[in-house]
Amino acid sequence: MDIAGAINKLSPREKTISAFTVIVLLVLLPYMFIYSPAQEQIKAKRHALNTLNNEITALGSALRLKVGQEQAVDMPVITLPEANDLAGMIEAISREANRSGVEFISISQEGLSDRGQYVEMRLKLELRSRYKPFYSFVRQLGDKHRLFIIQSLRYETNAALYPSGVGIMRAKAYLRRK
Repeated sequence: MDIAGAINKLSPREKTISAFTVIVLLVLLPYMFIYSPAQEQIKAKRHALNTLNNEITALGSALRLKVGQEQAVDMPVITLPEANDLAGMIEAISREANRSGVEFISISQEGLSDRGQYVEMRLKLELRSRYKPFYSFVRQLGDKHRLFIIQSLRYETNAALYPSGVGIMRAKAYLRRK
């Protein structure tokens, strides 16, 4: 069957209807199977993007509020004794560590030096805690007490300790001579 012969046999009215049908199919099929699904995907992705932008904006403002609140709150002051004795100093540090959620594993003396009015004692402290309480404790300790100087700090964790870890702090404590 020849297509050109079949078209010639059609009446002018049938040719018009056939041409109109072919044109509609050539326009409608790509619209239905290509353009319309692509438009729906674009619409869905724009909606998801707008939702994510709104969430990012909300989280950003919440974070700014949270940071503003944290800056407004003063850190509690660690009240350590005047360092006349090591036991008093360690007791005060230990008490503050317990309040912060930090647990002492060991405290050991690594050396002693005479510095005139003061005695310099080198200490090694091993502590167990999660990172954030450990960090805030160390920060408070370093900021608030001048006669206890942190020289080195290391925080380690492994699968057995996770989410906690072990912090190893080397520090110098200056004790006044009586």
